[in-house]
Amino acid sequence: MKRIVSLILLAAMLVPLAALAAPLDFQALNDEEIQAVIDGANQELARRLVARTDYLATGSVAGFFVGIRSISRAEDFEGRPAFTLAYDLRNDSQAPQSPLLLLAVAASQNGVPNEVTFVLKPGEGIESPNLGEVGPGEMISEATDYLINGEGLVTVTVSLLIPDGTSTPFVAELPLP
Repeated sequence: MKRIVSLILLAAMLVPLAALAAPLDFQALNDEEIQAVIDGANQELARRLVARTDYLATGSVAGFFVGIRSISRAEDFEGRPAFTLAYDLRNDSQAPQSPLLLLAVAASQNGVPNEVTFVLKPGEGIESPNLGEVGPGEMISEATDYLINGEGLVTVTVSLLIPDGTSTPFVAELPLP
């Protein structure tokens, strides 16, 4: 008798789980519901990509995840000491946004802003920053080259391009290798 009751209870618990495993009927969804499914899948994919990456620092600004991938010494096109800051930006909002029109990425050492420069990379041409919109859940990778001001820590600040008083900047201090 106990086995029969146990089997009935087990079956009752598995029925809702079986309904979750059923394929999603996209024909029954309206455009907004389909977009919500796509956005959710993109965000989950981005989360999985982030989980497999060793970032030096992470944070968020104005609906964007910020992940600092690396900072590496180099020489700029004139042979001056420089470094390249590589980072990822993921749109965690529900609407397409342009990080170039929304965010400012700056570096400084000992309170002195680092000047943006250009580092020639073998086999690569000149890359312009992403000018377009980034959809919900999408991630882009960017890199900015800066002149070195000294040997102190590099303070990276990602903030709103036009501060509105509501968004807190992301700030990370990183050693210069």
